[in-house]
Order: sequence, then C-alpha cells, then structure tokens
Amino acid sequence: MENVAFYRYRCGEKPTLASRALADWLASTETDRSYLPMMQLRVAGKAAAVCTDTYYIAMEGKEILSRHWHGWGKHPNAVGNFGNFMTKEAARGKGIGRKMLDMWYEDLSFEQEQPIGLFCSAMNGYLIDLYGGYGFTQAVIKPTFSMLYKPLGDSPATFDELCHNYYAVAEKLTVKPADIQWRHEIDCLLKFAMSARGETFGLPGCKTLEESIVWPHIGDAQIVFTEKDRPVGWSFTGADGITHWQIHPDFKEQFEDSFSVKL
Repeated sequence: MENVAFYRYRCGEKPTLASRALADWLASTETDRSYLPMMQLRVAGKAAAVCTDTYYIAMEGKEILSRHWHGWGKHPNAVGNFGNFMTKEAARGKGIGRKMLDMWYEDLSFEQEQPIGLFCSAMNGYLIDLYGGYGFTQAVIKPTFSMLYKPLGDSPATFDELCHNYYAVAEKLTVKPADIQWRHEIDCLLKFAMSARGETFGLPGCKTLEESIVWPHIGDAQIVFTEKDRPVGWSFTGADGITHWQIHPDFKEQFEDSFSVKL
C-alpha cells in the first residue's frame, strides 16, 4: 500500500484529480446501478448548496482503487446516508478499504454539522460486520439484506428509540415541494421505519423520492412535514395526474383529517 494515496473530496469544491477519476469510474462502470444519476449529480456539486456530500477516495497514481461516501442535508436534525463503498477487485484484501474507512471515521467527529445518524443497507455478512466495527447496528433485518443505523451526537443508541423520538406527536402537518436536501429523511429513515413496521415503501410510478429528483420528467413529488420540520410522508403525482401518498403509520389519521385525503 506504500504507493496508495488517500483523498477526501467535499462535493462542490474545485474538482481534483481524485474527483475526476471518481466521476469517470462512475460513468464507465456503474451504468446499470439505480444510484448512478444521484451520485453523478452529487459529485458534480449540483446539490452542494443544500447538501453536505463527502467522498473518500484511494488512488494509485492516476487510477482510483476504492471509494465511499456520506451525505446529508444542510438543515438541523438532518438524516445522513452512508455507503457507495466499492473497491476494485484487484485491490481487495490489501487493507485499502479499511484504511479509507478509518480516515472517514476519524474525520466524522470533526464535522461541525453532524446529522442525527447515518443509515445504509448491507447485502452480506461481511459488510454488516465491517460496518459494525464503526458503530453501525442492524435496525431492520430483511431476508436478503439488513438496514443499518449509526447514531451520532446525542441520538438514541437503538433505531426503535430514534423512531420514537423523531416521529413524536405533531401539532400540525404541512406539505411542501420535494427537495434533494430532504431525500434521506424519506428514502432512508422513513423507508427503514416503515419496513420495521412491516409496510412496503414506495409509491406507484415512483419507488423512491430519489427517482423524482433525478428524473423530474416522470412527475412531481411533495413532502409532508411536522411543525418541527420533520418529514413524516411524501407524495408523487405522475403523468396521469393522480396523486399517491405515503405517510408514517402514526400520522395517517391526522393526515387524513387535515387534508381530507383517504389513504
């Protein structure tokens, strides 16, 4: 590993050799991945005004070997997403990915505006064990993967406690246009919370809020907020003009009463 260099890149800053190599890697090898448009958008700095996105990148010369990312919206009590971790096959088993994760973990404590926690999905036991060494626990266990949660700041240690606090009783609900800075509150926290209650996440014509952001031509999305600016649901209106809603179970009755919508 003596010839391997490690970099951090805050998306939106001046492009670097590492960030250009990352953009090229994504464009050339990830074309079959649903996350590609969102990652390209973030790496290009197009979300930098409202989101904090940081990539950790390992390179040997001009070749990128490994990368991973975390990101969250620039607002209080944000929900963070973690992942996009990949090491090229030829570079695996040499400790490169772990050294990069160690670098990320040390940096995390110095972030001035930390989110309430980080969320990710892991498809195999190796990643569950690896991330577990950095404070992630299994929030929801599914047949083929696990949803993981890492508390930050004074957030509760368990996912159940976090949900109990986050989805507290609201005095008022409002609906606002969807914005990329709230994507993780919907596609991570709400998805995990609904999965923990045995409910399927997603809406007809739009499986995730991410889809409505990277493909705005498919329709319009909105987010349901409490008076504390905590998203508790979302909607999608497709080309047919029909609006579908998905609300956290604890707020369904209140939402129906407030907006005269039968869910």
